[in-house]
Amino acid sequence: MKVYILTLLANLLLWACTEKPKEELPKVNASKYNVIWNSPSVDEEGSMPLGNGDIGANVWMTPDGKLHFYLAKTDAVNENAQLLKLGKVEVMLSPNPINKAGRFEQALLLEDGSIRIRQENEEGQVLDEILVWIDAHNPVVQVEIRTTQDTQVEVDLVNWRDTLRELDAVERHAAYGVSKKGGPVYVYPDTVFSLNSNNLAWAHHNKLSIWQMTLDQQNLAHLVEKYQDPLINRTFGGLVSGNGLVKQTERKLVSKETSKSHQVQVHIKSEQNADLAIWLKELQDEATIVAALSMEKRYLAHQKWWRSFWNRSYIIPSGTNGADSVGMGYTLQRYITACAGRGVLPIKFNGSLFNVAGTDERRNFTHNADYRMWGGPYWFQNTRLIYWPMLESGDFEMMQPLFRMYLHMLPFAKDRVSHYFKHEGAMFPETQYFWGAYAQDNYGWEQERIASGLTDQIGITQNQYIRLHYEGALELLSMMIDYYHFTESTQFAQETLFPLGNEILKFYHQHYPRDKEGKILFYPTQAIETYWNVENPTPVVSGLQWTLSELMKLPVELSGEENRSYWEKFLWQLPQIPTAVTSEEETIILPAKDTLNSIRKNFENPELYSIYPFRVFGLEKPGLDVAIRSFQRRQIKGNKGWFQDETQAAYLGLTDEVREMLVARAAQHHEDSRFPAFWGPNFDWIPDQDHGGNLLKALQVMTIQHQGDSILLFPSWPKEWNVSFKLCAPKNTVVEGRLENGEVKDLKVFPKERMKDIVLMLD
Repeated sequence: MKVYILTLLANLLLWACTEKPKEELPKVNASKYNVIWNSPSVDEEGSMPLGNGDIGANVWMTPDGKLHFYLAKTDAVNENAQLLKLGKVEVMLSPNPINKAGRFEQALLLEDGSIRIRQENEEGQVLDEILVWIDAHNPVVQVEIRTTQDTQVEVDLVNWRDTLRELDAVERHAAYGVSKKGGPVYVYPDTVFSLNSNNLAWAHHNKLSIWQMTLDQQNLAHLVEKYQDPLINRTFGGLVSGNGLVKQTERKLVSKETSKSHQVQVHIKSEQNADLAIWLKELQDEATIVAALSMEKRYLAHQKWWRSFWNRSYIIPSGTNGADSVGMGYTLQRYITACAGRGVLPIKFNGSLFNVAGTDERRNFTHNADYRMWGGPYWFQNTRLIYWPMLESGDFEMMQPLFRMYLHMLPFAKDRVSHYFKHEGAMFPETQYFWGAYAQDNYGWEQERIASGLTDQIGITQNQYIRLHYEGALELLSMMIDYYHFTESTQFAQETLFPLGNEILKFYHQHYPRDKEGKILFYPTQAIETYWNVENPTPVVSGLQWTLSELMKLPVELSGEENRSYWEKFLWQLPQIPTAVTSEEETIILPAKDTLNSIRKNFENPELYSIYPFRVFGLEKPGLDVAIRSFQRRQIKGNKGWFQDETQAAYLGLTDEVREMLVARAAQHHEDSRFPAFWGPNFDWIPDQDHGGNLLKALQVMTIQHQGDSILLFPSWPKEWNVSFKLCAPKNTVVEGRLENGEVKDLKVFPKERMKDIVLMLD
């Protein structure tokens, strides 16, 4: 029986045996940032996001009194490895509840994780109310309708994948990974079930898969029998039901009688199941279990989860020069992350669960809600920016999908290294599908590789931007080390950190030659996507220096003498971080020891990786002047999308610079989207999760940093801003307090003995 079934049964037994009085929910600070609209929306670009961590919805209401919501799930991946929408549901009230003479309000209630739509009369009396929420503990979207007059409800299932359709030349980018494949790329139709009950049900069922084709194309056909195809028979969809609703067609429910109260539920399911009938039966069983639970108690449990989430951590800045807009951007982005952060698969950088239909102005074409630039693969350099802020915010459970994906890919990654390079270790490419293979468009199709002379060079990608770009694995290792420092989870160290980390290190230790002094020479390689032909690139050298040094700090009883001896030897074999002396006789950090006449290919500053994500340089550390000088002389400057200038500036204590850039970032939401934290498209898609992730991290690093046992408080905080905050630090530490007019108030540290480690950095 599936996890959801077990969870639902446990909840049912708990609630059946325990009658509790109505609980008073704690207040939360997030309600300050509730988003409230006083008019309906024209279309989906006027939608609000809603989610329970795995299931997401874009919700909006149009002037005709129709409620619309797209549905999405983190693992709704089709035959081409695209993350699709599940579908769309429309709920129509008759008569139209929107009274032009009264007051309309659509409000995102952050503290409750719900959307409330109200129509009031001119005296302020609530006439009609719709509450939409996605149960934090169960896979169901709930719509509650209350009206002062009898209304009729019509529920429509909207499905745009109803026929076999070929993607045209422009839309193929949504299937990035196979967009360059010779021949057509198809979208396959969904199945709408004919039921004997008053329910609607539908599913997308993958009868085909690109999995074996990618392994064949990437010279890994021998692994086909060893691993399970992760796409074939993957099935995702839902079941729509409601009190007093009867089926009119296979795609429409209507209320049998008019009423002042209506409920609509959409139960969601995704799993690999070869038999659609069995999948449907399981979905119906799960829906029955949820229906047996008290909706009032489910909503209370849902509210409690969201209140707990908001009280876990927060940053609420105030004052002049953009503080309020930064605070709103921070809170709304953290909400968007929570809506998709507890899923089966990690959050997608290019829209998460909240991309919608619209017009791609860059490519000048109209698209449906399945479209997103850069398709379904994962780029680590984009994905990481979503996950770094989860440490200080204490959202540790939301980091598990990322770690779980890489741990699941580990055996495949080791087999690939063994076959491609004839040595040990694990290599995770910059762009990959969730099972570990390269995105095929990047590895290169057979005819492309023949034309480029790569026929016999297995493991060498056609795409040069990511050809030798492996150091995302070092950043993953750095993140896992920090996760251990924050949580001190022995289980995580033994089951995730060491198994993944040691294989990542083993790859780097065995893949490169030694120079005459016994030091490792990292060549041939590249400095992220920016320089393609370099020696000893700074991201690799600083990444290994940082991760090995941090591993050496772990308790020996945890890591073991053998590991420590290996790390110590490896650390000694590393070259120095490349530097140079300018004509002004000032030392700066270089992108690599030698770029070998390489021309810059992308808009990044590889030398600054030694500041963040690999914190070799920073406040209270040697070489701070060198790092500041290198930052100020950086060739590429920016504060949108995946540019991480603000975070790097914050680690260096450059208060004025980071404030100015961060305020400008918070103001850059997508101009056609009504929701104020739908950023982008920038370099990718809407809403751009890299843009929001960088906002989160920069504001955190302005507020708190950790260096060894020290907790640096307000290391880059503007004098004109006040703040209330609660954030996490290493050793299971929580720091909470206020800053008012330059004075720290109500400072609390848990555990209390960590108070001695607080270092106040205010000027």
